[in-house]
Amino acid sequence: MQLSSIEQAEALGEFATIDRVVNIVLGDDQLITRIAGRRLCASCNGIFNTDTIGEADTCPDCGAPLHKREDDNGAVVVNRLAVYHHETSPLTEYYDCAGVLMTINSGRPVEEVSKDVLEALGL
Repeated sequence: MQLSSIEQAEALGEFATIDRVVNIVLGDDQLITRIAGRRLCASCNGIFNTDTIGEADTCPDCGAPLHKREDDNGAVVVNRLAVYHHETSPLTEYYDCAGVLMTINSGRPVEEVSKDVLEALGL
């Protein structure tokens, strides 16, 4: 039997106290751009983006060839986003109603987002 996200949250709540949930958000257009620009290094497992490395085809860390995941294309990403929004919205509302949801905009520099996540978690 497959459980829905709300059922899973309720089951988790039966044996764990959930006092904070961090929801890191980014607009769909920005997310599609980031995913489409993602490049991976099979040698050192580095993850890069064309926003920061340009159209380089070699890893800036180890010099090995970079590759793009087959599912990092527009059509697949749009479908994944539709599934995400359909399955996650109820869960976001569930934790928001419980008063434990903290939403962080990730369309900012990594250092700012990291600081906000740590602060939201009380660390």
